[in-house]
Amino acid sequence: KKKGQKLEAFVKYIDNAENNDTDLTEQEVDANQNPINSEVLEQRTSVDERDENIIIQVDYVQPIKENAEMEFGLKNTIRNIDNDFLVEQDSEDGWVVLNGLSNDFSYTEKIYAAYSTYSYEKGAFSYQAGLRGELTNLRTELKQTGEINGRDPFFNLFPSVHLGYEFKN
Repeated sequence: KKKGQKLEAFVKYIDNAENNDTDLTEQEVDANQNPINSEVLEQRTSVDERDENIIIQVDYVQPIKENAEMEFGLKNTIRNIDNDFLVEQDSEDGWVVLNGLSNDFSYTEKIYAAYSTYSYEKGAFSYQAGLRGELTNLRTELKQTGEINGRDPFFNLFPSVHLGYEFKN
């Protein structure tokens, strides 16, 4: 192993779930807040959301000379979000689902990335130049209708340059 040579890898898993229930009551009132009629509209909503993330990353640093190094890395990020939104309205027959307002939505994002960075330092001056490539795949689905929106995977390049100068006190 060469001095300064480093290999790091990690896996991160995040799973978050939330539920939010709301009761709504609506009644027409006059300017003095007195009911205009006896009709009362009652609705309730329920939102169940789950957000799941998986990140896998590997980084490697290879010194080139005393004041320069190359860094290489790979990263895979997968994100799944499920959002189940339910709206119900009270009626003479009990609680009825309002299909036009309720939905069950799924979002999936997959990003595959690779990068390389060159760093150099000489005295108070330093610079870093790099390039990152990402292949991204997105997909959404409305489960009630079966409507799927996906696009062909797309690729982006992200160049970067950082310049530095350390001032003396």
